[in-house]
Amino acid sequence: NGANIQGVDSGIAIKSGKFNILDATVLATGEDTTPTVGYGDGINSSGAAIQMESNNGYPGDIDVSIKGGTFTSQNGVTIYEYIGNGVETQLSDFEITGGTFNANKKVFALSEKFKRKMGKFISGGTFNKEEVGPLLKAGYRLQRDGSVFKVQTVGLFSSGNSSDLEYEGKKKGVFLYIIFGLGIIFTLWFLNKKYKFLEKFF
Repeated sequence: NGANIQGVDSGIAIKSGKFNILDATVLATGEDTTPTVGYGDGINSSGAAIQMESNNGYPGDIDVSIKGGTFTSQNGVTIYEYIGNGVETQLSDFEITGGTFNANKKVFALSEKFKRKMGKFISGGTFNKEEVGPLLKAGYRLQRDGSVFKVQTVGLFSSGNSSDLEYEGKKKGVFLYIIFGLGIIFTLWFLNKKYKFLEKFF
């Protein structure tokens, strides 16, 4: 809570344990060296703000909850997860409910095993890349605010898990369908009133 961490190889490097991160400032200044490989005595550099390595040589059971703070990779990926040793991710839980995430290249670089296991895990936060849209939990969407994208709860006509531009498009699409439907109803009413149009079918 309130930690200020700056690193070259990475900001925070995780191989096991539970982490509840709130209002931390984490900055990685090193070069982007992803993808990296597993290491049994420490961890290889990545340039990521948060680096999570699944490695059978460690207890694993990695549980990470990010509730706030600022996480920045000057040259690479903000959050990097990979399988260094073994065949499965050792992440047991991962969620983002708040925070500001800045990346030079990508916000997330995640293994396919992680994606299949964790699914959608974002319900809050501000990101400098729109790529995070598919990772939003149901009921949330991205809203553009200048050069960043903020996670917002879903509004009327929105199905969630989309960018603000997609959301606006869907909303306009539904509106047009309503207008079109009302037009058909009015046309049928007019024809029926003037020509008893519907009596031919009933």
